[in-house]
Amino acid sequence: MRTELKLGLLVYAAAFGLNCFVPLPELVLGAASALALCLDTIGILPQPLYQSLKRAKKALRRAG
Repeated sequence: MRTELKLGLLVYAAAFGLNCFVPLPELVLGAASALALCLDTIGILPQPLYQSLKRAKKALRRAG
């Protein structure tokens, strides 16, 4: 498993696990869900697509 996938699952579990004990605002739950979904999506990409995404990210950093 990639690090992004592990982090996404951890964010999701932490936000909704904490919500069982302490009521969190909907904005916090929504932001945590969105972040977790993005990280999970990146974490399950096939290896060639993942590598091309990393190359594009590096190119954007050098251009900016």
